[in-house]
Amino acid sequence: MNHIIAIVGIPKSGKSTLGLNLASGFERAAFLDAPAFSLSTIEQLKNSYEKIVVDCGSEWGGDVREVLENAHLVLVTTEAQPKELSDTRKLLDKLYTILPRDLVYVILNHYQTKSPPDPMAIKRQLGCNILGALIEDPMIPLTAAPFVVTQPKSAPSQYIFQLKKIIETKKILEKGEAIQVRRGRLKEGRP
Repeated sequence: MNHIIAIVGIPKSGKSTLGLNLASGFERAAFLDAPAFSLSTIEQLKNSYEKIVVDCGSEWGGDVREVLENAHLVLVTTEAQPKELSDTRKLLDKLYTILPRDLVYVILNHYQTKSPPDPMAIKRQLGCNILGALIEDPMIPLTAAPFVVTQPKSAPSQYIFQLKKIIETKKILEKGEAIQVRRGRLKEGRP
């Protein structure tokens, strides 16, 4: 196995910046942009990677369900704007019908440090786990290259590295794996 972690990007529009940069932050991870590979090859994905992380964006279609159902971690990015939070609430409700809450984490995107929203208020409003925030830096251009590689000392890169450390320290992927093992046993009718 070349890579331990597959980070599957299912962006709302354009590139999945979180997934691309997070994959670059892990030593043995690969970023797979959902439109670039067939979602029908879930068995190949499961056989090629030990862990599957999904960067969900704020929308997803029906063909993504199988990838989500096999994920060890689902990251949902949102902005602290009323419309975004409302859309995220609907997405979370949809996700929670197929996934346990402990597999789904929200990332506050384009976080403004000058007038930051209260993450605990957002957590209560959305009824979700909040894993972290990614600050906005207008100095970093949106390019195909991950900014954690091109600008590793930038504040957004430091937030990605911190996010990776949180995922590792809290053993979130390992917890996700345990949840998926239990779910698999239940599907097979075993305790």
